[in-house]
Amino acid sequence: MKAVLFLLILLPMGVFAGRSYTIKFTVIDDVTEEPMEGVLITCGSPQSLSFETNENGTVSYFDCKEEWLEVTIRAEKYYEQILYIYSRKAKVDQKETIRMIPTDRPNISVAKLAEMEEIKNSYNAIWEEEMQKRLEKIATIDTNLVKPCSFESDDLEESEEELYFNPEFPGGAASLQRYIMRTLEYPEHSIDYGEQGKVYVKFTIEKDGAITNIEIERGVSPTLDTEAMRIFQGMPKWLPGSCNGRYFKTTVRIPIIFSLN
Repeated sequence: MKAVLFLLILLPMGVFAGRSYTIKFTVIDDVTEEPMEGVLITCGSPQSLSFETNENGTVSYFDCKEEWLEVTIRAEKYYEQILYIYSRKAKVDQKETIRMIPTDRPNISVAKLAEMEEIKNSYNAIWEEEMQKRLEKIATIDTNLVKPCSFESDDLEESEEELYFNPEFPGGAASLQRYIMRTLEYPEHSIDYGEQGKVYVKFTIEKDGAITNIEIERGVSPTLDTEAMRIFQGMPKWLPGSCNGRYFKTTVRIPIIFSLN
């Protein structure tokens, strides 16, 4: 899936209708605030004119006459951006600063990372305690009476003899919600642009409880999707699902809600 940012820029009304205008683009790194050289800017739809920014991160599109102008900005290891510039027939000169977001942007501080590691360790202690309780129950199973679990075949029905454990975050659903709230760091870029909504994350809980195959099933924006991925990539192990002492993999889908209210 290709991540693209869309922005709409409305130029002010003017009195010079009918003349051409110039747009000066300045491109900077959203993290370092440094100008970016060699960024490819393509103007026109269908795309026809391409420019590259200089060492100062700037480039100008002269003699522009379009009422609507589609501008695409591309740079390796950065999210692609598309601007739709509407001049309202004003044809006034314009300056635009474009902040490019790295695909691996560190959304949080070193202090926050250290705090997250401490939080993760606290949940690991809960995991060990709850896993021990499950193992003690599993140890009571008479292996001579153990039957195949119902989920292993469509021909088997669930019975009271099954000792079944759902996969679970250490401490349960409420604990998972607290973990997300404690570790979530709302990206400044998303705050500036008013980005909010639900990011649906899909992942696998392995037989040992490890989280793997994390992916965004339905996203909101590149920055919010990246933050949701970061939360799950640093998540502690879950209690794995098991039936009669036999562990199994589970696919889970969870929405992360980003709200500015």
